[in-house]
Amino acid sequence: MADDAPQRESMEYDVVIVGGGPAGLSAAIRFKQVANDAGEDLSVVVLEKGGEIGAHILSGIVLDPKALDELLPDWGNNSDWPVENRNQDRPLPSCSAKTARRNSAGLLFRP
Repeated sequence: MADDAPQRESMEYDVVIVGGGPAGLSAAIRFKQVANDAGEDLSVVVLEKGGEIGAHILSGIVLDPKALDELLPDWGNNSDWPVENRNQDRPLPSCSAKTARRNSAGLLFRP
């Protein structure tokens, strides 16, 4: 039966990360940073089921950049990144199980 199996293409990697969300991307970046610091060549691949990396989660998100600042200290100076820091002067909207508030754009945030 094994002789009847179709030939499949394969690629070998040192690290395979499943999921292109913040945790998967952070892990991939950190693996590469540590390998580069050690002078090692490490092949890392991120597998994502969406049409593009982060397709399921990063859409109009309010992001606390603390972890991103720690992982990539110079990220805010890169104009090619899809993250913009536009909310420096406005307070962030808040929401709890008992309340919902409108932000300055009139969007309703519900628990």
